[in-house]
Amino acid sequence: MVLINYFYSTIALFTAAGIFAALLNYPVVWLSRYLPRGLAIAITFIGAVSVLIGAITLLSCHASKLVVEIARERRSKGAPEKDLNFCTKTLYNWRGDIKIYKLDLIRDIARRPRR
Repeated sequence: MVLINYFYSTIALFTAAGIFAALLNYPVVWLSRYLPRGLAIAITFIGAVSVLIGAITLLSCHASKLVVEIARERRSKGAPEKDLNFCTKTLYNWRGDIKIYKLDLIRDIARRPRR
């Protein structure tokens, strides 16, 4: 059990790589019928990376929109500013992993006077 915990990250990395390679093998085999294998591998890899980057971009944009909506809703219900600053701090912590561009908008919403 201790040995599995020690090598967990390595095992997880190789498992994910094996699954990724097995899934990408099908488009490579199909493209290899029409193109040289090296070119088929390059096209498949570039396509997979493009899809991954697109998914991350889409999710980060969606996450920032959700946080903006949560901040607006809490502000309309009269939430104190310290609660709204929690959203902003959470996004600042995420910024290292996923770039989120609407932090200024959230800060402005949190600082607006209540109506």
